[in-house]
Amino acid sequence: MAGPEIYKNFGIGVQEGAELNKIFQNIGGLSQEQSQYLIGQAASMAKIAGVAPSKVIKDMAESSEYAYRYFNGSPEQLAKAAVQAAKLGTSIKQAGEMADGLLDFENSITA
Repeated sequence: MAGPEIYKNFGIGVQEGAELNKIFQNIGGLSQEQSQYLIGQAASMAKIAGVAPSKVIKDMAESSEYAYRYFNGSPEQLAKAAVQAAKLGTSIKQAGEMADGLLDFENSITA
């Protein structure tokens, strides 16, 4: 399964899918086809976990800053974390913001 068919089958917006494809290519050095396959895997993992694939894909696509910062080089780990975050009722974006806050707290204590 490749291309926009994946998006349609899992209710994923084309824009989010394209953005995530680019993120996966950039952080993992994947080809467009490999990224497309991983998006399909992430959507399948979400469906199996009982969370909306579109929510997971949108979260990853909107969290590129955290993807680069905390999952550098591993789009597979990003996908797994996004599914787990959705299961817990949160998102990569929220978790990234919390992590940033904790890091900032440590820096302020050190200063």
